[in-house]
Amino acid sequence: MARPRRENGAGTEPKQGANGRWWLKVSYRDPETDDLERTTIRGASQGEVLSKKKEFLRSIEAGVKPKAKKMTLQEWLDTWLEVNKISSVSGKSYIIYQTIIDNHIKDTALGKKDIDKVKRVDIQRFINEKGETVAPSYIGQIKAVLADALNVAELDHLILRNPCKKIKLPQVEKEEIHPLNQEEVKKLLDTGGSGSALYNIIFFTLHTGVRRGEVCGIRWTDIDFKNKRIEIKQQAKVDRTHDKKPYLGKLKTKSSYRTIPIGNRLIEVLKWHQAQQNRLKNDLGEAYNDLDLVFCEPDGNITYPNTLDSRFTRLMAKTPIERRTFHQLRHTFASVAISQGLNIKAISKILGHAKTSITLDVYGHLLPGDAETVTQAVAAYYGV
Repeated sequence: MARPRRENGAGTEPKQGANGRWWLKVSYRDPETDDLERTTIRGASQGEVLSKKKEFLRSIEAGVKPKAKKMTLQEWLDTWLEVNKISSVSGKSYIIYQTIIDNHIKDTALGKKDIDKVKRVDIQRFINEKGETVAPSYIGQIKAVLADALNVAELDHLILRNPCKKIKLPQVEKEEIHPLNQEEVKKLLDTGGSGSALYNIIFFTLHTGVRRGEVCGIRWTDIDFKNKRIEIKQQAKVDRTHDKKPYLGKLKTKSSYRTIPIGNRLIEVLKWHQAQQNRLKNDLGEAYNDLDLVFCEPDGNITYPNTLDSRFTRLMAKTPIERRTFHQLRHTFASVAISQGLNIKAISKILGHAKTSITLDVYGHLLPGDAETVTQAVAAYYGV
């Protein structure tokens, strides 16, 4: 006669050891192999071990893998990053995730905690403590990494439920916008030096409102001088591998792919820039890596977006105006268009916003107009 099948829950009754602590053994069926396994549950009291037994069996019934109890949160985050994110996010996002894990979670009390023992209160305490030293906007990114990783852990039956739900974040203040006024624009361009590569980049950004990665990814074939327009098709990104080399990649959203009208003055600057670039190309010969980029390194290679930021910061240090970041040039373009009372849909499209509400939320309301009017009005405002 076959031995009857033992189901989850069979085992010993609670016993008290010589040290005063309680323990019991419990049998269970492995959720993956269906093999009969046995484990020991310990606690400070009889009630605690019975409670732990109940929770353990509940997790087994839900399909949670018992072996996962030996995996720490930081070990799981490494696995989550390499397996689930390596091919599904941009290089920039991957590096951000890696930085968050390495600099903010690893080697912390939370990171060293077994993944199945991480509770909502642990994460909330961790977020609260980080809020004292880290910018609120970055706290949101840390929480997003934890939430995503733990959600995958739940799907993979490593934990019973995601403890990162209903976590409260510090209140995030909106980014302050400090657009340049007419006088500041002229001072910045004067300091940049008319005709220099950085001057041309700044001039271009002030007249188009493009993002820094897009600036570094524009090719000459994207510019239609005859019809006075530029197509934004790609952007400079950083490779997720250890060499972290820049490359031309896809834009982040569908709305980022757009066509921007350009005026005569910007066309003049671009043609001057092209002539200068061609002379340099001829001088370098085969040493020039021709990627057809409008704004690039002297040898033709892609400019790192962060390098562009650094060059702009150094230029700002020499300019007798309030310090700004490169991104404030984009804000300046939008703010000037708004001040001229132009069409909100037109400016939103030029900026590459997915929704008009995003533009309204950041910059306010505009009056009727069209895309060509927006860029013409901005160019006229600068007067350079």
